[in-house]
Amino acid sequence: MKPDADLSLRGHVRLLAEFLEALDLRDVTLVLNDWGGGQFLISERLAGRVGRLALVACEASASRGSPAA
Repeated sequence: MKPDADLSLRGHVRLLAEFLEALDLRDVTLVLNDWGGGQFLISERLAGRVGRLALVACEASASRGSPAA
């Protein structure tokens, strides 16, 4: 990464969109955890190469106060 790279959430999503474009991928299925990338792809109008989004929560049971297994 360049030292001045935009590593905000929107910056990460632009990197993802540029990656899909560089590989000329189309109708991509993206499986994303709950970092917000799917929502930003849509709100920033960068989802043109995405056919499907699977948004998955990544909360661990320990973070909800449940006893460890």
